[in-house]
Amino acid sequence: MNRRRFVLLFGLFAGCNTRLPGGETTDESPPTEPPSTARPPTETSTPAATTAPTASATPTAEPTDEPTEEPSPTRTRTPTEAEIRGTERLARAERELTEVIEVFTGAYGTELTDVTASSTNVLKQDYQLQRSLAAAQKAYVEASRRAATPEQEARAEMMSACWQFLRRLVETQFAVVQGYQHLVAARTEFEGDDASAGRDEIDALQTDRSRADNHYQNALASASAEEVSVIEVVTITEYQTKTAQLEADIETYGDLEGTLRTFADGIKWLKSAKAEFYREDRHVPRAREHADEAVPLLKEARNELKTIHDNAGEAYTLAETINSFRTLANEKIDEAQAIEV
Repeated sequence: MNRRRFVLLFGLFAGCNTRLPGGETTDESPPTEPPSTARPPTETSTPAATTAPTASATPTAEPTDEPTEEPSPTRTRTPTEAEIRGTERLARAERELTEVIEVFTGAYGTELTDVTASSTNVLKQDYQLQRSLAAAQKAYVEASRRAATPEQEARAEMMSACWQFLRRLVETQFAVVQGYQHLVAARTEFEGDDASAGRDEIDALQTDRSRADNHYQNALASASAEEVSVIEVVTITEYQTKTAQLEADIETYGDLEGTLRTFADGIKWLKSAKAEFYREDRHVPRAREHADEAVPLLKEARNELKTIHDNAGEAYTLAETINSFRTLANEKIDEAQAIEV
């Protein structure tokens, strides 16, 4: 078989798209060349620079020229006209209450405790104190009526309580001072050997003591220390020291009652002994008998006065007066013992 015929037959069987002689073609595609296994030539050009990895995983914020926004300040609420009027009325009420205290203490100092049992000049301020109290009462009532907030209402209520306390305080102090006047008068009567008049002064003293104690209890019930200190001029400590002072003086008056009556009995016997001893037709034995009655009574009164003084504490203001009674008792004892000899 010749070569030409062989090729023709192979093409028919294989279905190849082979161009035949004479321009004929078949449907067979040309065979694909096998992939080259040759190694690619080594590149000699300089490799491109690689980008270095970031050092930190957390990105760093870049500074910016934009200003940091500041927090806006808290806006203060503007008080209403009613609140402003309420504040003004409260301020006026405080001024009027302060005026009461200034009138009360004016002749002696600035503290409530500067006025003591022996501060008799405070009684001369009675009219002015009543006027000041009336003005203060009007002011706090108006403050209460004009209060525009719960806080203003509460402050006005505290001022009302403060006023009640000051009114009772004045009444208490007046009774204590009047009791002091009777106490001093009793000493004067004892000094003149008038036991009867001395007892009258003791009775008056106890009447004043009872009134003082009644006003004092009402003062305590009317306001607390916090309520009274609603005005700036009075502190809680001042309230406490003043009430302690009044209580101590009132209790001392009560303790003195029995002691002073014993003193009066001693004075009675001493007066009788002196009358017997110094009269023109003196009766010495009777004088000595009466002196013997006087001495133990006067000594008892003197000793009780010391006990009262020692137990009263620092709050009471009657120490000087009590000591003056002790001095007088010693003088009267000496007089009685002179008759006994």
